[in-house]
Amino acid sequence: MNKFPKISVIVPAYNAEKTIIQCIESLIIQDYPVYEIIFVDNNSTDKTPEIIKRYGKIKYIQEKKKGSYAARNTGVKFSNGEIIVFTDSDCILKKNWLEKLTAPIRSGKCIAAMGGTLSAGSERLDRIEQDAYDAHLNKIREGNNLKTIDTRNFAITRAVFKDGNFFNEKIMFSGDAEYGMMLNKKGYEIYLAEGAELKHFHKSSFKKVFKTKFLQSYYGTISYKKGLYLEGFRFRYYFSILFLLSVCMDLLVLIISKKMIHPILLMLPVFFLTSSPYILKSILKLDFYEVFYYLVSVVAIRLGVVKYLIDKYVRIKKNL
Repeated sequence: MNKFPKISVIVPAYNAEKTIIQCIESLIIQDYPVYEIIFVDNNSTDKTPEIIKRYGKIKYIQEKKKGSYAARNTGVKFSNGEIIVFTDSDCILKKNWLEKLTAPIRSGKCIAAMGGTLSAGSERLDRIEQDAYDAHLNKIREGNNLKTIDTRNFAITRAVFKDGNFFNEKIMFSGDAEYGMMLNKKGYEIYLAEGAELKHFHKSSFKKVFKTKFLQSYYGTISYKKGLYLEGFRFRYYFSILFLLSVCMDLLVLIISKKMIHPILLMLPVFFLTSSPYILKSILKLDFYEVFYYLVSVVAIRLGVVKYLIDKYVRIKKNL
């Protein structure tokens, strides 16, 4: 490989008008000598396409198939770089980012490399998300080697795609982890690129964070069932199943409660999922931030049901 092989930077974009200008401005000033920038618009309905087209140095592509992984695959097919780099439209890159991220690949140490992520915000939710990311990064690394990837800050040789190793377009979330596990199982090494951190705008509300985590859990469960995850990851990807069972249990309780069965008896099945020895054993194997999301998704809904039952019981007593 040449000292400075051509790099193709691929950025999927969907309704990114609020952050995309900062992303583009940080990409066009990279100090790496030879690279191209490809933005793949994934059916945006805002000014994202218009903003991208203002910059003559950028290759603009449209991908009608929904999903960032379909957009990334399309970007790869339209690229001609020897090294493929991925980031997201809500990221801000340092001037030497490309050079730092691709250094392990260019030196021949590995075929893929990943950089870290820093929050671009300073709100409490940003700090929580940053702590969660740091905990996740520590969990997936073994020295300089990584068990999986993060496509917002990822580089890989073109040769891997020539062998047919594209992203799974059938899933909307958790494709990063699935792809990283696949690379590991095939014997490809993924290095952590020192000094290749970027800034990322995390989700702006707890509702968006919760939705993202739930969908990651749902699609992660599907991937795990296909045997695409390592053993150490299995518990976090059963969250969606626990959540769905939890909701079904709550609906059943609410339906039964219409028949005026004593509220105390109704509370027993409500707490079943959160008191199960198997689930408690699983929770003990989770990181703090994973427990936090579990509590939000499973326990919080318990409280809502209990409040409903207590209120109903009080109303019944008043009518007697």
